[in-house]
Amino acid sequence: MLPLLILVVPPTVIGGGYVSWSAGQNFMLKRSSLESSPPSDTLTSYGSGILTLGITYGLAEVVFAYIGGTTAIATTAASSSSSSSAASGHARPSGGGGKLTAGRYVPPKSAGDLLGRVGPPVLMRLGAASFAFFCAGAVQTYVASSSAADGPVEERK
Repeated sequence: MLPLLILVVPPTVIGGGYVSWSAGQNFMLKRSSLESSPPSDTLTSYGSGILTLGITYGLAEVVFAYIGGTTAIATTAASSSSSSSAASGHARPSGGGGKLTAGRYVPPKSAGDLLGRVGPPVLMRLGAASFAFFCAGAVQTYVASSSAADGPVEERK
């Protein structure tokens, strides 16, 4: 299973990120009625795109915490209690789609059960990543086009 994940997940994330970023660029190009090719990129435009990517996905993670019914304080409390429970001999599950019921770990019984437990969080994060890449492409193109509209900066002598 692990080799399959190693072979499938990274190319999918890279390809999906590229497609979403390009969709954001195309959206901004059509909206701003620029030429069909993106303007020349600068360090500032790439930096603003990457910053937008991080901020957008970071905000999505905060929203996921509230949708899931947990907050940062609850997550911190859970991590500190898990370290104390690990010391007492009661290990907590660390993902994998299992459940902790009355102090016992119950693994998923089928692929459908695993998908039912892990599917919604994975799909929410996939959507958030796609949206973040889309916003990053749009902002990067906007910054590049606004710097191109200002024209070349003349050197001072």
